[in-house]
Amino acid sequence: MKKSVREEALIRLGFLIGKWEVEVIPPHFQTKSICGETIFDWMEKEKFIVQRTLMNQPEFPSSTIVYDYDSNTCKYLQH
Repeated sequence: MKKSVREEALIRLGFLIGKWEVEVIPPHFQTKSICGETIFDWMEKEKFIVQRTLMNQPEFPSSTIVYDYDSNTCKYLQH
């Protein structure tokens, strides 16, 4: 069965899947850098991509983002 435009668009983001180290260098903090990790994974059997970011500083809260694709506007969406 041929994949939809939306499915193909999300598959193009597949290279992100995995665990990544994150380093933030904020110019207004005294510290040199803040480290953490972000994990990309498939959600709902490859219908969405979810990103979870965890930083090791309380000033930077954890976050979760769900990525989708809108075939009508041809743009990626973040929820």
